Amino acid sequence: NAYLRLLMDGIFGEKNFRREICWQMKSVSGYKSKTQNWIRDHDTILYYVKNAGMQIFNKQFSPYREEYVKKMFTKTDEHGRRYRQRANRRYYADEGKVPSGDCWTDIHSLQTITQSKQITGWRTQKPLALYSRMILASSNPGDVVLDPFCGCATTLVAAENAGRQWIGIDRDECAGEMVVQQLTKLNEGTEDWLRKVIVRDDIPERTDAGKIPHYSKHKTYLYEKQHGKCAGCGYPKESFALEIDHDIPRSKGGTDHISNLQLLCSRCNRRKGTDRLKHLRAKLRKEGLLYEQRNDF
Repeated sequence: NAYLRLLMDGIFGEKNFRREICWQMKSVSGYKSKTQNWIRDHDTILYYVKNAGMQIFNKQFSPYREEYVKKMFTKTDEHGRRYRQRANRRYYADEGKVPSGDCWTDIHSLQTITQSKQITGWRTQKPLALYSRMILASSNPGDVVLDPFCGCATTLVAAENAGRQWIGIDRDECAGEMVVQQLTKLNEGTEDWLRKVIVRDDIPERTDAGKIPHYSKHKTYLYEKQHGKCAGCGYPKESFALEIDHDIPRSKGGTDHISNLQLLCSRCNRRKGTDRLKHLRAKLRKEGLLYEQRNDF
């Protein structure tokens, strides 16, 4: 939490920090802990805005706490609804609400709701109600919600339910399928808009690199960076014996940016084809062809 706070201050600006929210995930009553420490039962949410003068905040409300209802709403009508009487007016407990504070105790973790149809088995999955509250508070209908680590799509489902547009990104290859599955499972009548969901697996183009020079001009730099060795097999080679190669091929969205370039010997370059460097290295390692696998290494 402390390290993340400093990082976020650097990104958004210290003055744009608004609140630290404590989310109590579960009740600790009845827990048996084998560790000699306090039982961890909360997560921390850091709330920042991009521009203090243009922030969106829609106040959220929570129902009365159970102990408050029992104490203050002592009467029950013919339908079993609790109320209290003031003058000639009835105030019902189920109609009351209080503004939500920065300690959230009314949203339980999925681990305590074993029968929830939300559960996917994703290790870090959060309950839908948690993201729904944050999205409703910090955006308006039609706004765009971005989750760059969308995992099992909880944020995207919450955004769709709230009438927001959304973009999800994840490195897991099955993320696109998971998004569609969750949107379908947790929503009814999704067929019409589900056709509008676009799943892309191409590499986004960089917009922060400026004009990229031709990749052939990076050979000297790459040769020094790789200490004169082939990035594939690892054998030392003369500069003229190494060829510039794209890690992610341009046919699959790879760019000429230096971060996507490497030097390979002609043999490794031919064998790599349109694969990634990591795949080539895995094949060579399996066959015992890497330089570091030599007996005299």
